[in-house]
Amino acid sequence: MPNAVTHQAIVFTDLGGGHTRVTEHLTFEANVLLIDFTVTNGVSSHQQTQAALKEAIESGRL
Repeated sequence: MPNAVTHQAIVFTDLGGGHTRVTEHLTFEANVLLIDFTVTNGVSSHQQTQAALKEAIESGRL
């Protein structure tokens, strides 16, 4: 989408015992008329990508 920008920051926190917390911050910039569409679709796409990565990691494919 023209003039839509996504900023992403990821923080990894070692919780010990082989566990890590991953915190993501997404920021979207878009025309005020398109911001709802941009956020809704951007978050949905991100969630689908994360779910696929999780499945690949847990199955050992990645």
